[in-house]
Amino acid sequence: MQGKPIDDFLPYLTGDEASELRGNERYFVWGCQPSLRSRWEKMEVGDYVFFYAQGRFISIGRLRFKKYSEDLALSLWPKSTDSGEPWSCVFFVEDVQEINLPLPEFNEVTGYSLKALQGFMQISSEDAIARIMAKYGSTDGFVSSLTSGMDDRSLSEVVAIAAKATGDITTEDKAKLDNLTRDRSAEEIERLVRAYAERQQGKTPEQIEKLTKSYRRNVGMVKVLKEKYQNKCQICGFTFETSRGTFYSEAAHIIPISDATAGIDSPDNIWILCANHHKMLDRGAIKALDRYRYQLGNAVYDLKQK
Repeated sequence: MQGKPIDDFLPYLTGDEASELRGNERYFVWGCQPSLRSRWEKMEVGDYVFFYAQGRFISIGRLRFKKYSEDLALSLWPKSTDSGEPWSCVFFVEDVQEINLPLPEFNEVTGYSLKALQGFMQISSEDAIARIMAKYGSTDGFVSSLTSGMDDRSLSEVVAIAAKATGDITTEDKAKLDNLTRDRSAEEIERLVRAYAERQQGKTPEQIEKLTKSYRRNVGMVKVLKEKYQNKCQICGFTFETSRGTFYSEAAHIIPISDATAGIDSPDNIWILCANHHKMLDRGAIKALDRYRYQLGNAVYDLKQK
């Protein structure tokens, strides 16, 4: 059950329990059967809770509060048609975010070999936890990679570059940032970096403001170009709509940004391409002859212009 007002729960909570839930006006609430109470009892406040449907994990949140109560459960849901029991193991989840983690990818990360997921389970395998830690550095890093597409290792590289003095940031640093944060807004980068800083024992990285100011300039320029070409590849015209309802394209530097040529980070050195043609340009399969022409194989073509 999603978006239930907190006032609806108050008749079923003690004063202390109500205080624990204060802070959010509405909550996502779920419950499980008494037969699964032993598993439910292992849940701890702050734990991540994954939700699964049709072969993939579709969302994730954090456990805020739980209570075993038939009365509370019956105020929320009818009894189970299978067992005749209420869903008395009630738990409240906050900060719910959509994710898209297919079960095979989950198995690959954790070492499980699940063919399907039924009921209510805990990721408790020591091997699974070790594999997550080895790849992402922490469970928070794993979750960050699911919700943002960037793991803590990538964010640590962004932070390391952001901490440099302005004059010490090289063109190679810019190329790395371009690759790590491609098509992300300055606001999103700042949010991700600050969240990373909080996970690192509350330490705030230096130079975040400088970094985001730089991104506001660069991302703003790219945004104008993408709007100009309607996010369509200037070679093939392809684009696609993402799950967020926006259309996808990539900004490609004609001369690689790492070449340190004057004027390299300017509109005259950027094409809007699909992911495939961007990689072909990066790998040399497509050669830029000038601002408006490219070579593919032995043939020369004009770039699509607005």
